[in-house]
Amino acid sequence: MINNRHNFFLSLVSLLLCISCAYNKPTPDLQSTRRLFYPVNHLTADYDDFRPSFLIERADKDYNLIGSPAARTNDKGEVEIFIDPTRATMFHQRQDFATTKGRYHNMIYRIHFMQVPFRPDDFHFTYGNNVGLLVIVTMNEQNIPLLVTTVHTCGCYLAFFPFDNLPADTFPDNWPPEQQCVYGINLPSIIRTPDGESKNDTLLLTIKGGSHRVSNVQFIDGEQLLGSYPASPMNPAPMEQLSRLELNGEKVSFFESEGSRKGYVKNSSKPLERLLMSWWTMDWNIGVDKAYGDRRETGTVFYTSIKFWRRNDSDMWNFADFLNYWGWKF
Repeated sequence: MINNRHNFFLSLVSLLLCISCAYNKPTPDLQSTRRLFYPVNHLTADYDDFRPSFLIERADKDYNLIGSPAARTNDKGEVEIFIDPTRATMFHQRQDFATTKGRYHNMIYRIHFMQVPFRPDDFHFTYGNNVGLLVIVTMNEQNIPLLVTTVHTCGCYLAFFPFDNLPADTFPDNWPPEQQCVYGINLPSIIRTPDGESKNDTLLLTIKGGSHRVSNVQFIDGEQLLGSYPASPMNPAPMEQLSRLELNGEKVSFFESEGSRKGYVKNSSKPLERLLMSWWTMDWNIGVDKAYGDRRETGTVFYTSIKFWRRNDSDMWNFADFLNYWGWKF
């Protein structure tokens, strides 16, 4: 009975997400409103950490620009967290993990946007403030990239992009050979690994306007990119900086530090998801953006499955168990 009920609601949510994507009509001249965001001193230099760049669609809207988390006081003297779209920051972190097959490490990258909008001409089921995206590049001990994982910082829209050098016995059963569909968006199933001579190739993610959904992942020549689109640099920052934002000479955290919202992004909310999903997913904060880390420290589980009885199993921070949960055989 639980599984049947879960499947019904999962189908309902998938339908709502697809309707939201369909309702979001692209601008007539999408090409002219794209902007490239790239890591500082990265696209034209040798590198081995595969830091991603982002091609943002409909960058004429502030809420589609990669920004920087910041703090201010409002008229009531209360601390308010927001995303400043006038400057871009990409946060980074390394995580090591091991399985029975070997040792690996993740290069974790985090970006944030002002909001997913709620407008008649730009409606999204996931609308809310201070939203973000995680990009995780998994490498082996030889620093060879094996897998890219993307997910919004609420734990939704999870997608996997294996490289063509990943051994065949690592893939989940029945993995599609060329293309996969993730909540209504067709995405590549395999990423071409850059050869040794392509030193300027960069990992590029195309991001849809409004929803901030990933719509493509590929390697492409960085110098060519810089000459093709208006471009903005992303300043690098350690992930720990999210816990010490500047405010009047003091440090404040991007995340709540106590109570029922501990570990969640301050001033972040997802009212439609709460209304339609919280009661059957058993999570009042469903869809709210959160910290990515050990749940014993953050206070919240970064789960990626809406099956409430598998919440800990799908916790993305425990990466080896997380991969196993989703069928990967690392």
